[in-house]
Amino acid sequence: MTDVFASKSAVPAPPAPQAGGQGRVMRVAREHGVGPLRQYAQILALRMRGTGIGAGEYYDFGLYDSAHTGQCRARFLGEQASRELNLSLSPEGVWDHDAIVTDKVALIHYVAERGLPTARTQATVGKAHEFGGVLRLKHMAQVLEFLANRARYPLLAKPTFGKLSTGVQRIERIDDEGRFLRFANGRFTELAALAEEIMRDHGKTGLVFQTALRQHPQITGLAGSGLVKLRVVTLADEPQAPGALYALACLPDVTGDSRMLCPIDLASGTLGQCRRGRGPDSDWHDHHPVTGKPLAGQELPNWRAVLDLACAAHTLLPDCGIMGWDIGLTPEGPMIVSGTGAPRHALYQLASGEGVMNPRFARRFSAVAERQARALQVALRR
Repeated sequence: MTDVFASKSAVPAPPAPQAGGQGRVMRVAREHGVGPLRQYAQILALRMRGTGIGAGEYYDFGLYDSAHTGQCRARFLGEQASRELNLSLSPEGVWDHDAIVTDKVALIHYVAERGLPTARTQATVGKAHEFGGVLRLKHMAQVLEFLANRARYPLLAKPTFGKLSTGVQRIERIDDEGRFLRFANGRFTELAALAEEIMRDHGKTGLVFQTALRQHPQITGLAGSGLVKLRVVTLADEPQAPGALYALACLPDVTGDSRMLCPIDLASGTLGQCRRGRGPDSDWHDHHPVTGKPLAGQELPNWRAVLDLACAAHTLLPDCGIMGWDIGLTPEGPMIVSGTGAPRHALYQLASGEGVMNPRFARRFSAVAERQARALQVALRR
């Protein structure tokens, strides 16, 4: 087996939370002065408050830290509670747009067709996408032929229904003899072996081949050549006037740790501290740990255009209360890489050290949920 998609070259979603484990319990007790009984009591209190936080997320988010009061801990949400929050914000949107907002190819095509800048889909594997002239590869021989002759490198390969770049690989080039492919992490794989694995693992669920964006040189100078994705979450405060809720930068890390996160100040587009790792293993950096360039305090180029693009894309989905957009910064301006109608809020909580149900966000969530509930009642009475 080539195990091509096991080593991620793009930024993946947070992995499944690890259980607390005796090692973590004792490490927190030793390094943070929070004894095992107190840790268990805090975890139980979070469950009773309906946060959905399990033991793994308690440690991942560092909720044992004395900087968090009980009230601050209760503002964090676990994965299930995060999903329920999103559903409360988009009851009609989930019904009306589910086929679009859960499918990378459909959403990008929908947005691009309406004139917004997006990364180009070169081909799909497995899942039927018979629209927009997108090339569909149904058999291994077609995958081989595409990668050998028709693909335009560098190329991203990503599962159709993956989240936050889980399973994404950047393929840099094919060798002169057409036998091997070189990946962004420096690994080579035989073309035939890759095609076989793609059909085996993704032939039924779907895979997307997308043109890799050319990154803005200012971003490359800070973080290296790997694409930095800007995750912008937008909220429909008004049906036709969505606004940005929060933003963060997901940075690839060539050392192998694939989660480096920076919160972004919405007003200025300024990066905060970079977080690498989670829980007791977290490191916070003012400088990029690989390039050595300063991150904290750096202003991103074309920031207003990034926000405008995310909000304009959300406007095309008026029934969706919340959307998450992955955006790349190119020399020509921002371009949408992917989007989702069910953004996971774990990344924000990891990057910022703050719960997503903080007072600023909670007020906006409540207003949108109440408006959506009223609209749903009206629709049901018709």
